[in-house]
Amino acid sequence: TGTLDGILGSGTPAAATVTTLVTSGIISVDDVTDTTSGTTGSIHTDGGLGVAKKLFVGGAATFDGGTLDINGGSTDYLTMNGGYNVIARNSTTGTTEYHSQSGANILLRPGGATALTLAPTTFLATFAGTVVLSNAAGPTLLNEAATATNPTLIPNRADPDTGIGWVSANILTLITNGAEALRLDASQNATFVGAIS
Repeated sequence: TGTLDGILGSGTPAAATVTTLVTSGIISVDDVTDTTSGTTGSIHTDGGLGVAKKLFVGGAATFDGGTLDINGGSTDYLTMNGGYNVIARNSTTGTTEYHSQSGANILLRPGGATALTLAPTTFLATFAGTVVLSNAAGPTLLNEAATATNPTLIPNRADPDTGIGWVSANILTLITNGAEALRLDASQNATFVGAIS
């Protein structure tokens, strides 16, 4: 419905005022004007855009102030074919929070610093900092060098100077209160530092 001041689709271009356009054919726009906002480009609308089937984007897709929602249940997902590079940035700080690239590592970067790296083939997870479980009295894995008196495997994260340390190849220590209490060597010999009671 509406009025057309010229011929739509052929002939001399003219201004058109249309409130509803229904067609069973293909709408093709040959204008190559690119878009930089929601009001630029060869096609733009003041309302939403509904697409019943596939959407193909030949260039970059920008979500300005919105979110990409994939609704419909467990069968709906986002698929990246071929080489891809997925980067999620914090809208306030601009720092990269997540980075995934085909054939390369997956990086989790809260605040812009890499906290976790996942290798795609070996599935090796590399933590940049200390690994802490949610339980306040649970275990922790310290990201520092173990010594005979510095434990890195901690049974209770609230007590970081008590746990398992390392002296040299095949030699472990049990540490309490930051001091070596027991040494186990490669021959499974146990050496107690203090008295046995």
